[in-house]
Amino acid sequence: MATLLLKPVTEKHSNCGSDDRLLFSSSAMQGWREDMEDAHTAELMLKYKEGSKAANFCNAHLHERIASDPAFPNNIEEAKKSGFLGIDEDLRNDLPPEHQIITAYPDVEKKEITANLLKMKTIENWYKWMDERYEK
Repeated sequence: MATLLLKPVTEKHSNCGSDDRLLFSSSAMQGWREDMEDAHTAELMLKYKEGSKAANFCNAHLHERIASDPAFPNNIEEAKKSGFLGIDEDLRNDLPPEHQIITAYPDVEKKEITANLLKMKTIENWYKWMDERYEK
């Protein structure tokens, strides 16, 4: 079990950027742990503020995908890779083609993100579909 600090480290490290098709930002904060954990999460916030719904879907199901992979727990790297690809597949099969989205797998050690852009006809239709299907 990780050691907790008496007071959280709240210094935040942020980054942002854009091009003609994408606007992004990221932040990291130490928190209560003595060391940064080796688990990292990225939430893609689409320009229209509702990207958190995709992140919520991944949050609810990604760990199940990883834990149920045949490679888990002996080959964590393979289980994580299969888990993220499985979430992609879940979303691709579950969503009509016109509502498909972006998913990303951050690798903090390599400082890179592997992302899959799945076609999406209209963001508004996708949000409506996600609201009806996954809203708590």
